[in-house]
Amino acid sequence: MAPGLATQHMRRVEIVKRRVRAGGVNAAVPTIEKRSTRLVQAHSTSLCSLHGVERELTVAIPEGGIDSSPSSAPGPVQFSAGGGERREQKSLTQERELRARIHVLTLAVSDLDAALEFYRDGLGLDSPGVIGTEFTGDDTNPAGAAAMFQLEGGLILALYPRTELAKDANIPLGPPKTGEFSIGHAVASKEEVDTLLVRADEAGATLTVLGHDRPWGIYAGYFRDLDGHLWEIMWNPRLDIDGPS
Repeated sequence: MAPGLATQHMRRVEIVKRRVRAGGVNAAVPTIEKRSTRLVQAHSTSLCSLHGVERELTVAIPEGGIDSSPSSAPGPVQFSAGGGERREQKSLTQERELRARIHVLTLAVSDLDAALEFYRDGLGLDSPGVIGTEFTGDDTNPAGAAAMFQLEGGLILALYPRTELAKDANIPLGPPKTGEFSIGHAVASKEEVDTLLVRADEAGATLTVLGHDRPWGIYAGYFRDLDGHLWEIMWNPRLDIDGPS
């Protein structure tokens, strides 16, 4: 390739690389009148993040540039990654979809230490205690002190002061309200439902419904924790509680 053409070509490669880093690979590329049918493989010398994964990219572009006129109607830029196998670029719609998983469930509490004692000492959940105390807040900025429990299946149960959660989410601080949702916990037998309800009661919870058979085939009861959060303890013979999470 002649030096002048090589310089033009490298400029086009840099334009594409900048667009990849900016996440705008589908936007229009300035029209370059000279075109050639021969494709040149331009290898990126740096790593960029594509869909959250660091990888080296191989970009295929025409030597004469990319014609953005309506008659040419070029498709999206194609990339080779890893071992050279091409992958389709995900659409923006796919990228914005909510994935079917929950990582953290945060409960607003009035007294962090009391709530930690209830769940750790009363119900037996493991926790390192209150963390994040070095992050102090003020009237508008939330503090960082919280308590967390690593549950099975990768879910984290977090306890966070109600005042700080309101500041963190930028919502008005309102009075505690129960009954808007419930947290379900399945056990292996009816006897375990009753045993766990008794343990919750002894730890300071309020039992709202004792364990009983339901018309739809489960056995369950409810309690409210110290802040009114509703828990349903259930036995469901159709639920595999030891299955893959």
